Amino acid sequence: DTRFAIEEWTVEAWVRPDAAGAADSLLVHRDVAAGETNFFLGLDTSWQVTAGFGTNVLATTNVIDVTGSTNWTHLAASYKKAGQILTIYIDGAEVTNRVCSANPRFSGVGPVVQRIGVEYEGLMDEVRIWRGVRTTNELQEAMSSVLLGSEIGLVAYYRFDDGTSWSSGSQFTSLESGWNHGQVEDFVTDWGQNWKRNWHEAATVQG
Repeated sequence: DTRFAIEEWTVEAWVRPDAAGAADSLLVHRDVAAGETNFFLGLDTSWQVTAGFGTNVLATTNVIDVTGSTNWTHLAASYKKAGQILTIYIDGAEVTNRVCSANPRFSGVGPVVQRIGVEYEGLMDEVRIWRGVRTTNELQEAMSSVLLGSEIGLVAYYRFDDGTSWSSGSQFTSLESGWNHGQVEDFVTDWGQNWKRNWHEAATVQG
């Protein structure tokens, strides 16, 4: 979907990794060609937060809580074209940034792949993808609240409140080819009543 082709961006999510889960994972990412990433937010093998695009990668020295307890962590990353600044936030506070050598490629020869939770083991909530850079204040003010879905710049918003999570042997309502494991609704207002379009703007749970 071309709405995900963004040069300046902010991605955010609440996470609670499993204590026994694998560390190295991609929480949110978009690839536009082999080896060409438009944006990503993830966790490395040391449970440090990573973010970036292409060959421009940033990692924190902070390690997030992976005890498997009830503790959730809010993670966010942004890229600002002016100054080519890549920034990572944990629980609404900026923890590190860097100047990048280029701007992200937001289109390419493909395959175009947009995924959430690759190799991630644990719980995730309130995944948000924005066009443009969210300020620290904007992140802090909204990260603990449910959005309306009509906020300016909101590209995609997965609340995981739609009750169609995957379960073994179940097939759900989508008529999209290969979408057999339940739909994750996009709560951006523009995609309201998405079931009328066979959940075309939704995501599908797999595995």
